[in-house]
Amino acid sequence: MSKTIYKSGRGFTLIEIIVVMLIVGISAGLVAVLVGKSSANRDLKVFVKDASAMLRYARNHAIAEKRKYSFVVSGNAGSYGLYTDLTPNADIEDAVPIVKRPVSEMLNVQSEKHSSEVVIEFFPQGNSSGGVVKVTTPKQKSVYIAVNRVTGRVEILKDLN
Repeated sequence: MSKTIYKSGRGFTLIEIIVVMLIVGISAGLVAVLVGKSSANRDLKVFVKDASAMLRYARNHAIAEKRKYSFVVSGNAGSYGLYTDLTPNADIEDAVPIVKRPVSEMLNVQSEKHSSEVVIEFFPQGNSSGGVVKVTTPKQKSVYIAVNRVTGRVEILKDLN
């Protein structure tokens, strides 16, 4: 009985495997860099949608429940939230929020007066204290959330730059 041993040229050489691994590594590195750059834009979109939803919620519930609602962004605490029956000189840290969320470190949130503390109040009659919240990314992309003083309506405005 004779045994035949086949020596085929199938398979990969060590050089080919190293080249493929090098290409995969470079691709993964590029993807990580691109994803990191877009995270500020993603944080901006998430904040604007969530904050505008909170503002609309506050307006609707202030009318329905006949209570004052306050939307507060605290730059010092790095958070934003919704409060009921907040007194004018109350310390935000002592108040109990309905909803409170952190502000991404990638975002700069300030009022129209360039203050890091933003307070917009909604009253039972449907009106509000009004105001504009400016949200900026590190690349200076800005979005404005405007609240009409008379109607309490919330509007999102993009920067023209």
